[in-house]
Amino acid sequence: MSSSTYDDLGKLILRLGLGILLLLHGLSKLDGGVGWLVDMLGQRGLPGFVAYGVYIGEVLAPVLIILGVFTRLGGLIVVINMLFVFGLVHMHQLFELGKSGGWALELQGMFMVAAIAIALFGDAGVVYATGVMTVVVLVFCEILPKINGYKVHADKIIRMGVPVYLNTSVVSVEGDGKVERITIAEVDREYKPLLDTARTFDVDTVLVATGLSPCDELYRQAIAFGFTAVKAGDAEEIAEASSAMVGGRIAALTLVKMLGRPVEIDHAWLDKREVLKSRPGDIIARDPVQPGASWKPVFFCNEEIPCNPCTTVCPTHSIQLKTRKGSILDLPYFEGDNCKGCSACVAACPGLAVSLVKRIDATWAETRIPFEFDATPFAVGTRLPALDQNGQWVEDAELLDKKYYKKYRTWVLTLKVKAESATRVIGVRVQDESVTRPLPQPRFSHLPDNAIVCRCERITVGTIVDFIRQNEVRDINQLKTIRVGMGACGSKTCSVLLPQFVSPAQGAIGQQFALLGVILVSLGLTFDVLCALAGGALGRWMAAHPRVQKWQGAVFGGALIAFGLRLTLNR
Repeated sequence: MSSSTYDDLGKLILRLGLGILLLLHGLSKLDGGVGWLVDMLGQRGLPGFVAYGVYIGEVLAPVLIILGVFTRLGGLIVVINMLFVFGLVHMHQLFELGKSGGWALELQGMFMVAAIAIALFGDAGVVYATGVMTVVVLVFCEILPKINGYKVHADKIIRMGVPVYLNTSVVSVEGDGKVERITIAEVDREYKPLLDTARTFDVDTVLVATGLSPCDELYRQAIAFGFTAVKAGDAEEIAEASSAMVGGRIAALTLVKMLGRPVEIDHAWLDKREVLKSRPGDIIARDPVQPGASWKPVFFCNEEIPCNPCTTVCPTHSIQLKTRKGSILDLPYFEGDNCKGCSACVAACPGLAVSLVKRIDATWAETRIPFEFDATPFAVGTRLPALDQNGQWVEDAELLDKKYYKKYRTWVLTLKVKAESATRVIGVRVQDESVTRPLPQPRFSHLPDNAIVCRCERITVGTIVDFIRQNEVRDINQLKTIRVGMGACGSKTCSVLLPQFVSPAQGAIGQQFALLGVILVSLGLTFDVLCALAGGALGRWMAAHPRVQKWQGAVFGGALIAFGLRLTLNR
C-alpha cells in the first residue's frame, strides 16, 4: 500500500474507535433515559431540555463519524459534548490524578483529543481500493479517423502506454464462456474491415461505446402519459459533469415554475450550460516557453474546451484565459513573472496538461509534471522514462522529488532533465510497450460478412462464403470466377486469408490448406523450370552467335556508364 493509504487506514481506525466507544454511552442513555441529567441541570439553574442534547453528542455525532458523513461536524459536536461533560460532571476532577498515577479524566480526555483530531482532518480515513488491482489496458480503437473527445484526455491515454488505433473497429471477440481474445482491423471508407490489417490480442475484458445517447426513456414515458416532468444530466445530454450540475439547477427551477411558483431562471446559467456542453473547438498553436531562473508554467492544452481549474487555483492569479471566444473555452496563459512554484495548477488540471519548468544551469533544468497513478514505488534518485505530449520518449530523467496532492488525488513529480527538453516533458510511461503487442498472427474464428478479404477487387467474406455454398467449391482457384485473387497484388493477401474462414462453408480446412500448398508450390516450380529452360536456350543461341555476344557487352556496358553519369549529375 502507498503511504497515503496507510494514513487513511490509521485515520479510519481512529474514527471507528471513537465513534463506536462513544456510541455505546449514547445507547446506554437511550435505554436508561436522561432523567438524572435533567435533575443535575436543574440544580445548576439550567433548563432541563438541554439534557436531551446528549443524544446529539453521543448518538448522532458518533454515527456521522463512523459513516464518514459530515465528519468534521460530528467531531465538533463531540468536542462540545465533552466540554459539557467536563463542566457539569467532572469539574472537581480536572486537576486530579487517579490511583494508577494517570489523569483522573484520561478517558474523557482521550475522547476530547480524538474528537478534535477528527474535526480537523474531516472525512479522511475512507480507504479506497486504488492500486490494489492492476489493470493493463492493451488497446484503444476508434472507427473514426480522429478522437472525438477532448484531445488532452486522448494524450493522457497515449502517455499511459496505451496504443490508439484510428480508422479501426472490432472484428470479433472470442472465448470459451468468457472473453479471451479480441481481433481488430482497419476499415475502409465504407467502414468495412480490411482483414490484411487485422491484429489479435489476448484480453479478458472489452469495453464498448456505441454512442452517447441520452438516457431519457423514463422522461419520454412520463410526457407520453401526461405527467409534468423535466430532465437533466444524462437524461438531457451526455456531457461533462459540471454541465449536468448546472442543468440540474435549471431543471429544478423549471419544474417549480411549471408548478405555478413565480421564479425566474438566471440567463447566465443558461449560457453557462451551453458553454459546458460545447464540443471541442479550434486547435491553437502556442508559442514555445523558455525555462528561466524562476518557475514558469507550460500548458499542453491547445484545444478549446470548457475548462479553467488552473486559473482558479493560482494563488497569484497569474494564469488567465486569453480572450478569444469570451468564455471558459478560451485557453489559459501565464501572465507576468510571479509564479511561486506551488504546483497547484499542475495537480489541479484534470487533463494532466500543465507542467512547471525552471533552469538549474546552462545544461540542466527542473520540471514538475502530474502523475495520477501511485508514485510510492518511485524512489528519489531513480531514472524514469520521460514522455512528451504525444507519448514519445524524450529522455530518462532523474527523480528529484515527489509530492502527493490529496485534494486532487494526483502526484507531482520533480524531474531533472536537459534544459532543451524541459518544456517537452509532461508524462512518465505507466506500462511497458511489450504488454500491448498483438499476437504474432491474427485469428479469424468469426468474421463479419462485410469484412473485406480481397482488397484489390473489394470481395467480402459474405460474397465468398455464399459462392462456396452455392457452387460446392472444392478448389480455391474456382474463386477466381468472382475475381478473388485476380487483383494487382497477385493474391498475396487473400491467398493467406482464404483458408482461415472458408471452413464455415465446407469445413475441410486441412484439405484446403494442402491443396493451396500444392497449387502454390506447383506454380512456383513451373515458373522456375520455364525460366531455366528459356535461359538455357537463350545461352546456347548466344554461344552460337559471337557477334550478338559482342553487341550484348557493348549495350550493357553503355547502359551502366549512362547510369553512372546520371547518378553523378544528380548529386
